[in-house]
Amino acid sequence: MSVGEIIGLALIAVLIGGAAGGAVGAMLARGRNDRARQRHRAAEAYARWLAARWTMSRASLSFVAAFRALAAERRESINFSLREQEAQRARADWCETMRELDRAEAEIAVLEPASITRRRPGPGRPDADELRAAIQADSAAVEAFRQRLEAEDAQAAAFVRAAFAPPARTAPALQLACAPLEFARRVVERWSAR
Repeated sequence: MSVGEIIGLALIAVLIGGAAGGAVGAMLARGRNDRARQRHRAAEAYARWLAARWTMSRASLSFVAAFRALAAERRESINFSLREQEAQRARADWCETMRELDRAEAEIAVLEPASITRRRPGPGRPDADELRAAIQADSAAVEAFRQRLEAEDAQAAAFVRAAFAPPARTAPALQLACAPLEFARRVVERWSAR
């Protein structure tokens, strides 16, 4: 074989390798883009869930405060009807917040990527009995209730941050896809050096 034929065969091998590497790279890039879109949608769903959790905590505390104020007010007081209206608004806000939290959790159940294997933190949802107990309890118990909600919110925020932290390194599949292109580059460099 002549030198020209060897160079021709090497160039054909480089072109075939480059085309194969490009095709594999395109497939991997498309898959990576699909995964990135899915991850972005899941991150948005988790952000809505986290916002709903925070709103639920504030609504629960407002609910307790409004009903504690209503319970402390005498029925014959001129402020009783105002306290009663405030308590009913707090109840309506709490119910709407719980519906929002349900919607956010349903969206997560549909979108949750397989890469998130850890469960979302604790229930963190006060039920009617807990709210009633906080309304009837002393101020120290209400403060403990508030601190529990804050701790669960902080735990939920840490979970979301950890679950959606950016990846630390390049995927091995992408490195494998780039290997033919790197090989072709080295062959061309060797031939050009001669």
